[in-house]
Amino acid sequence: MVLWMAVTLLVLIAGMAFMALWKPKDPWEARDLPAEGSDPQFRRRGIIDTDASSLVAPIPAAADSRPCYLVIDTETTGLPADEVLFVAGDDAPAPVSIGWQVLDFRFRCMEEQVFYLHTDEPVDAAAAALHGISDAAKGGQEPREVYAQLLRAASGTKVLAAHNLAFHRAVLAYDMRRWGIDPAPLFFPDEYCTMQAGVDHTHLYSSSGAWKLPRLTELFGVLYFGMPGIRTTYREKARHDIRLVAACLRRMNPTTPSLD
Repeated sequence: MVLWMAVTLLVLIAGMAFMALWKPKDPWEARDLPAEGSDPQFRRRGIIDTDASSLVAPIPAAADSRPCYLVIDTETTGLPADEVLFVAGDDAPAPVSIGWQVLDFRFRCMEEQVFYLHTDEPVDAAAAALHGISDAAKGGQEPREVYAQLLRAASGTKVLAAHNLAFHRAVLAYDMRRWGIDPAPLFFPDEYCTMQAGVDHTHLYSSSGAWKLPRLTELFGVLYFGMPGIRTTYREKARHDIRLVAACLRRMNPTTPSLD
């Protein structure tokens, strides 16, 4: 009995000593981080400047490349209570900014466009805080002109991609119909949602204990840094999002359909 108590006490003392001396690994000191991992701002606060980062900068496509992916993003006048379950209706927010990239099958950029759209609808304060557009009525292009360019880009590509693809396409489709434009070209036979597919790459848990749908920055952080707690800075939210989606596609490497 005395021997058992002595062994238990020794184990307890050893465990306490280990906990006192052990320090968890600093994630910012990992040796396999991309170049941005050595940036002072990133090391201190985990922040990536996506306007300057080489990780998200578009990789130019070769002159003979053929379009394959159309990556889209929208910024809107309001934020639905649940973007995942969002169904466009009369209360659908209007787009105030739209961005897209046309990528070849190696995810190299053939075209990048970002537009601000004119709308008379007021911009919700929460949405303005996210994308920085507070009054879309003062500027921006006529949506009909921008949508014509988007549909031309869509006509030559094979796969529609976005983070929360269903939301962005629903917003665009509903607004196109308001302008008398047929959104059918946005309903591709092949599509890829980085939010849905990202579940298998991030394995993040929700408060209920189930795997959760990752935010775009969480997916990017896991794919490039092995951690979801990455924060990003940007000047244009739509450009930020399409570039992050394209960067994620390069790591996720989804199966590409035949270009024939």
